[in-house]
Amino acid sequence: MTFVFDMGGVLIDLDPHACIRNFTALMDTSGGLNVSAADLLGNGGKTPLGQYELGLITTRQLLDYFHTLSRPEVTDEQLRAAWLSMTLTIPESRKALVRRLHRQGHTVFLLSNINEMHWDHIRPMFQQDGFSLDDYFDRLFLSNELHMVKPQEQVYDLVMSYVPQGDEVVYVDDLEHNRLPGSRRGWRTFASVEQLAAAGY
Repeated sequence: MTFVFDMGGVLIDLDPHACIRNFTALMDTSGGLNVSAADLLGNGGKTPLGQYELGLITTRQLLDYFHTLSRPEVTDEQLRAAWLSMTLTIPESRKALVRRLHRQGHTVFLLSNINEMHWDHIRPMFQQDGFSLDDYFDRLFLSNELHMVKPQEQVYDLVMSYVPQGDEVVYVDDLEHNRLPGSRRGWRTFASVEQLAAAGY
């Protein structure tokens, strides 16, 4: 079997509202970033946040954009901290389940709409207690490296091209519009790791 996991909202817990609150405290206007919590999760490149998730602008360019909205005394470090405050923790139970599936010989992929700062922050969470990314995943499909985001159809076609012949695919993503392209390809879908575990995997 091949298991495909999303990152944000599936493996790692997120709090986009905390991110908005922290940015608002740094901004030069009461409007803050003037984005919704959903906007922080990416919108296909329509704003600098979306372009960053697609890997079309650099971390430096994103920070410079944030500076245009911030009070003059705000530092890069404060902006980074606000941006990273969206990401919380990965419960050990979720990590253990992914490691077990991988150890049992299943193919395990990570398929995530993610940006460079968040990935650099999250990656060490998989490199604790003597484990490495290789103990979890066979391949990473990251939007900022692929320059594509879910739910674009070509993202799922790319993943399918790496699925071993004859494998059933099980896909875990918290967003229904991201699960639908997988369902159309015959993947069995779940909204959470906990649902997956409850189904006996």
